[in-house]
Amino acid sequence: MTAAEIKAQWRQKMRQRLRTVAAAERLAASSAVVQVVLAHRGWQEATGVLLYAALPDELDLDDLLKAALAQGKRVGCPAYEPDTNRYVIREVEDPSEGWVVGRYGIREPAASAPEISLKLLDLAMVPGLGFNKDGVRLGRGAGYYDRLLADFAGWKWGVGYTWQVDLDFPGEPQDVAMQVVVTPTGLRMCKVAGIT
Repeated sequence: MTAAEIKAQWRQKMRQRLRTVAAAERLAASSAVVQVVLAHRGWQEATGVLLYAALPDELDLDDLLKAALAQGKRVGCPAYEPDTNRYVIREVEDPSEGWVVGRYGIREPAASAPEISLKLLDLAMVPGLGFNKDGVRLGRGAGYYDRLLADFAGWKWGVGYTWQVDLDFPGEPQDVAMQVVVTPTGLRMCKVAGIT
């Protein structure tokens, strides 16, 4: 079986498992992840962060976005560019205004929001269907985050439930690994970071 086929099987398993998560469980897990992140020095020292607007089955970081803005951090979120079939980073200055529903039904900053360079950000928080022990992220299969973060020099933190960590799937050359995976129970350093 190829790496792509193995990853496709894992995507199916993870989607099935995510469908069983109750709204209250997702809310509690999201809140716990936010608290874990806020308490970490890596977050506290970051001056610019890349966050995401959650899909219905992803852990929600809206409270983290509000905290980042209140702390004076520069905040960027992915926004789809249909002309180039890629995501760019647009600056977020308000947690409730200036948003549109973009590709795949994902909330994103409107095209009127300024595009910002990843070079201005220190930390990227990235959702995933799962993560292997090396920090390789199992995304939804289109490779958007891998392309977006290919040249990102800052910290890459995956976000997921505890049961989404240490999955047994292979990485591929195009996969961008996370150095840390944040779960409701804490942070896990990944082998890619040189820490086991």
